Amino acid sequence: MRGYVRVASSSSVLLARLAADLSRFAELHPDIEIDLQEQGSEGTLEMVRNKEADIGLFVGAFEAHSLVTFPFGGDRLILAVPRTHPLAHHDRLRFAAFVDQEFVTMGHNTAVRKVLMEQSRLLDRTPRIRVQVNSFEVMALMASQGLGVGILPEAAVLPVVDAYKLKIIQIDEPWASRNFLLCIRSVPELEPPTRRLMTFLLNP
Repeated sequence: MRGYVRVASSSSVLLARLAADLSRFAELHPDIEIDLQEQGSEGTLEMVRNKEADIGLFVGAFEAHSLVTFPFGGDRLILAVPRTHPLAHHDRLRFAAFVDQEFVTMGHNTAVRKVLMEQSRLLDRTPRIRVQVNSFEVMALMASQGLGVGILPEAAVLPVVDAYKLKIIQIDEPWASRNFLLCIRSVPELEPPTRRLMTFLLNP
């Protein structure tokens, strides 16, 4: 089968699962070209709605509205701090214990930023955002330099935890466990290459 599939995905889904899935799919289907766009979850949904992407992968904290969705696994958020930070002797913390810290975070349309804002509001706090960055790796680096603590996907931190001398602290909150979703506009309008990729992703 030959063809072309446009995929939009949040960074979290790419790190946790999608990159590996696409690699296996490419081996099985070398004649299907994949155009991958990394977006925040909100941007991913907009690309699918606007017919700029055929398949979208996003964090379930966002509403898909008119789109058709399928479960696609999930991940866990953790707190990353320098090993010299006062919180570094903890292995697990409730959000209330660090909500007043300065934060390094991602941009406005990302799931990580959304959860930080929502959970701070529930505690009647305004988060103190020190640095805003565009990638999880830079976020971890900034956290390691003492510019703020970071709430990140565990998969984004593990590869750099030793190099950046970070301490991983489990966040003892239900929202720290996140669900991913795959979305499309509708099943009947799927082209054969898109249908093949979607079937593979949902049944790896």
